[in-house]
Amino acid sequence: MNGNICVAPCASSPLFFAVAAAVLLCAACDNPPLDHADETLHALAMPGEMQVVYGPVNDENPFEETGVRHNELVHAVLMSAQSWDTLDIEAMLAHIRGSIPPWAEAALGVPFDRSEIHVATAFALRIDSTARHQLASFNAEGYSHREIRYIRRIGELLRKVCTFPELERDLLALEEEILSEEWPSDLPAEPAARTAISIAKHSAAYWKHVFCLAAGIDPVTLTRIAGAEGSIGKPAELLVRATTRSQIVMAADVISGVTAAEHATPLGPMRQLEAAIISGGAVSIIVATIVYFDEIINFFSSIGDWLSNR
Repeated sequence: MNGNICVAPCASSPLFFAVAAAVLLCAACDNPPLDHADETLHALAMPGEMQVVYGPVNDENPFEETGVRHNELVHAVLMSAQSWDTLDIEAMLAHIRGSIPPWAEAALGVPFDRSEIHVATAFALRIDSTARHQLASFNAEGYSHREIRYIRRIGELLRKVCTFPELERDLLALEEEILSEEWPSDLPAEPAARTAISIAKHSAAYWKHVFCLAAGIDPVTLTRIAGAEGSIGKPAELLVRATTRSQIVMAADVISGVTAAEHATPLGPMRQLEAAIISGGAVSIIVATIVYFDEIINFFSSIGDWLSNR
C-alpha cells in the first residue's frame, strides 16, 4: 500500500479496466506526480490555493483510480466556482451542471454530450440525506452477492457515529478485507466492491477537508483555525457534525458511482469507468449543495484563513 498523497494521479497507481482505462486516463498523464508526501496528511496546499485532496493510494486495488478521478472532478468544480455561482442553491447547481462536461472532456477525453447525459442522470437520482441508509440496503441485479455485501458494509460503516480518525481507520480496514478476497483475474469482472471502497476512501479525505474548513476546523490537526469564523459550537461538537455530513455525502458518492457503472455494463468497461467517475462526482457535489449549502459557502470563506495559518 502506498500512503503517498498526490496532487495528480500517482504514476505508480495501477491502470484499471485494463487497456480501456489507459485510453481514458491518458488525457491527464502530463500532470506531474507528487513523489514525496507525509503519510499522515491528506492534502498539500500551496500558498494562495487549495490543492486536490486524496486518501492513501493503494496500488493493490486495480480500480483505485476511480476514487482518485472522482476527487479531481469534485475539486475542479468547487475551485472553479465564481462569486455569482454561490449566490444561492440554484446558481450553484447550474454551475455544477455546466462545469462538469468541459472538465470530463479535457481530463478524461469523454465527449461533451455524453458527459451531459451522465450529469443529467446524476441530477435525476435524487439522492438525499438518507444516503447512508440507502447504501446499507443497496441492491443491484448486475452485481454478485459478495459485491453487494461489501457495498452494504460500507453503508453500515458510514451510519456509525465516529470520529474522522476512526472513520479513516475503519475504511482502510474494510479496504484490506475487500482486497484480500480472491477476485477474478480477468478485469473488469466483479469491480463493484473495489470501486466502491476506492470512492468511499478518497471521498472521505476530500469531504473531511470541506466540512472541517466549513466549521473553522483545521482538517489536518482537527483544531480551531485562528481567525476563522466557521460554525458556532465546541470543536468536539463541530467535528461530530462534520464527520456525519461527510459520511452522508460519501454514501451518496458510492451509491451513484456503483449504480451508474452497473447501468453502463452493456457498453463496456471504459464506459463503466466514466459513468462511475462522472455520476459519482456529480452526485457528490449536488447532495452537498442541496443539503449543506451554508457549509459549502463557509468552506469557500475559510480556505484563505486555513492557508494563511499553515
